[in-house]
Amino acid sequence: MHKQAHITLRLKPGDSSQVSKGDKIREGDHLITSGGDEIDEFNLSTLLGIKAPKVFDLLVVKPGAQLHKGTVIARRGNLLSRLALKAPVTGIFVIVDQNKGLVGIKRSKPEIHVNAWFDGNVTEVTEDKLVVMVEGIAISGTSGSGDPVSGVLTFVGETEGFALPNDLETRIIVVREATGGLSAKADVLGAMGIVTGTDPDNIKLPFLVVSDIDALKKYDGHGVVLLGSEKQLLLLHPTKASSKHTL
Repeated sequence: MHKQAHITLRLKPGDSSQVSKGDKIREGDHLITSGGDEIDEFNLSTLLGIKAPKVFDLLVVKPGAQLHKGTVIARRGNLLSRLALKAPVTGIFVIVDQNKGLVGIKRSKPEIHVNAWFDGNVTEVTEDKLVVMVEGIAISGTSGSGDPVSGVLTFVGETEGFALPNDLETRIIVVREATGGLSAKADVLGAMGIVTGTDPDNIKLPFLVVSDIDALKKYDGHGVVLLGSEKQLLLLHPTKASSKHTL
C-alpha cells in the first residue's frame, strides 16, 4: 500500500483528452470527450466469395450513399441463384480498403463528456491513455478485468446462495467468492463492480481478485476506484464516496 497512486484511463479511437501533462484537476473537471463517427466494417469479398477488387463490380450503391437497415448493398448471381447483401444498420456507405474488399457503414455518435470524480495531477497523456496521480491507498490484485468504475466499497464477505443487500446502487461489493449467478444479481441491483478472493466464474461486472479479503473490512464505506484491467483498487477518503461513474 502507498499514499499516492495512479489512475489510468484508456482512450479509445475517437476519444480526445481535454487535459495536458502537468495539469491539476479537481472533481468535476472535463477529462475526455468521446464521440464522432463510428464505422461498422465487413468484408465484401468474404461474404460474396469474390476476390477484391473485382467484388466491387457487384455493388448496387455508391460510396457516400445514405443507407437504411435492410438496403441491398451488393448482388451476386443469375436468375437461378441470387445472393443479396443487405445493410445491417442505418448509415453512410463507405469503402474502407479496396484491395482487401473491406466496406463499412459510418454512423455518427453523440458526444460523451467524461468528468473527473477525483482530485489529482496529470502525469501522462498519450494517444491511448490518460494517467492521473491521486491521493489514496492503492491495493494490488492478482487478476482483474474491466474498465475503471468508482463507487462506495461495501463489505459483504460470505454469501449464502446469491444473498446480497437489496440496494447496491453505486456500490463496489467485496465477497469471498464471486459466481456467475451472484455477479448477475449484483449487476441487476446496481453494483458497479466486485472485489473477490478467488478467480470468478463467468462474471460480467468489472472485478478484482485480492489475496486478503479481510484486510478490506476496515475500508467499508470508503469511496473507491476499481481498475480491473490495471489490477488495482484505489481507496479514497471516506468523504470522496461518489455517485455512479463509468468509463
